[in-house]
Amino acid sequence: MELLGVLSCTYGDARELLTGARELDRHYIPSRHPNAFESGYPGMYYDEETAGRAIRHAEVMLRWAEGKLRELGLSD
Repeated sequence: MELLGVLSCTYGDARELLTGARELDRHYIPSRHPNAFESGYPGMYYDEETAGRAIRHAEVMLRWAEGKLRELGLSD
């Protein structure tokens, strides 16, 4: 999310990605550490809807980054 904040100074459309980035940031630690939640394990806190939403946010960010790389002539 911090990187998007910096990028939004140069690329105003990066601001559109902030909501998705915030949601993805909330998954970063708890999804990887078995003791991140007071009880249970990470898999208990994730369902298909939550996973799907995270994947959609990640895909949007990836498409955005690929587009910026193309604009800069840095893609295949």
